[in-house]
Amino acid sequence: MPLSQRELTPYRMVSLTEFRRNASQLTNWVSYRGGRVWLLKHRRLVATVVTNADAERLDRWDGRSLEEQKRRMEILWNRWQRVKAGEILPDLPISFWE
Repeated sequence: MPLSQRELTPYRMVSLTEFRRNASQLTNWVSYRGGRVWLLKHRRLVATVVTNADAERLDRWDGRSLEEQKRRMEILWNRWQRVKAGEILPDLPISFWE
């Protein structure tokens, strides 16, 4: 389908300050309307808020699985909780980017 016949993804450009004030409304807009929020700091693009489906597509393109990243984060969280509780763990590094 030619670009002129496709609907382009809606987006909004907002400052980080505005995003902090309206985070709930903007994330709902992303979630339910499929939009994208471009976050600006000193008028420079620093980050983008996208739907989970877009993030998963990006992960597949980047060669990483979102489920694998979630699993790694859970492992790191659990290790941190155990250390915080005073448990001494063997020094087994977990590479986040493997």
